[in-house]
Amino acid sequence: MGNPGSDVFAGFPGYGVQLLAGNTILAEDNNTLAVVEGEFNTTTISFTTTTKDLNLG
Repeated sequence: MGNPGSDVFAGFPGYGVQLLAGNTILAEDNNTLAVVEGEFNTTTISFTTTTKDLNLG
């Protein structure tokens, strides 16, 4: 995600990243990083499943 840091986009409203299976959220990052004006950051989300997980397939 990036924070352009220009006069048009002053201030960073936040972000959300989700890994979905249909409407089910499996993993998410809901604005946990502080992104400085004019910079970009990388976030990582992960999901570990089992063979019996109902969201597979």
